[in-house]
Amino acid sequence: MKGFLFRLVITALGLWAAETIIPGIHIDRWDHLIIAALLLGIVNAVIRPVILILTLPLTVLTLGLFIFVVNGISFYLVHWLVPGFSVSGLGAAVLGSIVGVRRRIGQDRALSSCRGHGAPPRLNEGEGRWRLVEVDGG
Repeated sequence: MKGFLFRLVITALGLWAAETIIPGIHIDRWDHLIIAALLLGIVNAVIRPVILILTLPLTVLTLGLFIFVVNGISFYLVHWLVPGFSVSGLGAAVLGSIVGVRRRIGQDRALSSCRGHGAPPRLNEGEGRWRLVEVDGG
């Protein structure tokens, strides 16, 4: 439950940052922000994987760049579902999803450090061969 609330707050902060940075995104009130964050999590968990599978050939053809459009579609879908959350178009949605990707990277790093994993493992060259070395988080 604590992890769910943490993800919800981080997603809401990402949406707030997107609204602050991108002129085409507007959120009326804080409760619309929380609802949009909740629905964005649901859309990313349920609908986005289906869209990714359906658009896989196009994603491969564009060397993965079409994923930005898929993320924008997910973002724009939340705009349709939440009345106080407005996005001016697909371009603003794609930019908002890029802000969301940055938020997700920070969230993943924060969660991994909370779980005690610390820093990620790294590769060191030793005796002419590369080997995996565990790094302490502290």
